[in-house]
Amino acid sequence: MNGMTDNQRPGLWEKMSFGFGDLAGNALFGITGAYLIYYYINVYGLSPASVAILMLMARVVDSGVDPVIGYLIDHRLLFNGKIRPYLGWFSLPLGFLTFCCFLPLPLGSTGRLAWAYATYLAMGILFSLVIVPYGLLPNTMTRNREDRLMLSTFRMMGATLATLLVGTCILPMVHLFGKNNEQVGYPMAMAVAGLVGGLLALIPARTCHERFALETDPHPLRLLVGSLLRNRAWIVVTITLSLFYINLTAFYGLSVYYSVEILHRPEFFGGLLISVMGGCKVVGVICSPRLVRTIGPRYTIVFPYILSVTSLALFTFGPNNTYCLLGFFGLTCFFQIP
Repeated sequence: MNGMTDNQRPGLWEKMSFGFGDLAGNALFGITGAYLIYYYINVYGLSPASVAILMLMARVVDSGVDPVIGYLIDHRLLFNGKIRPYLGWFSLPLGFLTFCCFLPLPLGSTGRLAWAYATYLAMGILFSLVIVPYGLLPNTMTRNREDRLMLSTFRMMGATLATLLVGTCILPMVHLFGKNNEQVGYPMAMAVAGLVGGLLALIPARTCHERFALETDPHPLRLLVGSLLRNRAWIVVTITLSLFYINLTAFYGLSVYYSVEILHRPEFFGGLLISVMGGCKVVGVICSPRLVRTIGPRYTIVFPYILSVTSLALFTFGPNNTYCLLGFFGLTCFFQIP
């Protein structure tokens, strides 16, 4: 079976296998996002200020790397413009760098910080080399609108499953391998997670088919950037999505650290928060289409954002009660999805 209904459209298996890319990508992103801040500060002994600067530096680098990779693809400067070779070449190195981020080399304070910078920034570049081409892959797989919608659905399913796995599996693996020694448990758990994530990211490279070539844009980069800056709708959507991803990164990155240092709860409660985030995302995805049909896309953005902010305020300033915390955090994540 080649996974195709005809030579122009992907079949069910090909669509399902496409979702493994976001399962792997979101799992590796979620692992570093959810546990790396806690690991750097509480296990590896880096200062909170230096970790904060590292995270900021990584986001600045990412904002420059993504357009460069898009430019490489658009101008056929690597792999002749093909998409799948990016996934084939960079998936396993991405898993390996994820493991290296949690490898506690016996260095001095300066050496540990340099190792953290080198591995985390390199991991971010490799993540972009995988996830940017992966996001473009549907454009080469089909021209059919329904097929693209189905591919997006399987992609969201993979991303949601990844969030659940990150929240429920990583900390038990750390404690299983480390026997209460986190300096042993974290690298061993991340070695397994990095290998599995890298192999999963290879699946779309092996099973998905590029049926259509991406069209090149002959306009100079300066003209393209200028046209975007004059596009009011693009600016509004960019700001909206930027706020969303800042929120998402904060939720991933601070869940475990916030649980331990602020709420004075054990690590597993942070993992539980991440699992709640994944479960509420599933419900949000199911409810979003009906909400769009009922009140329209614009208000589906505005009203849930207001409700999400309200729920987050209740989570932050409400009582340190397990059920209240889980309930308000779940509502916050649910309202984010639409």
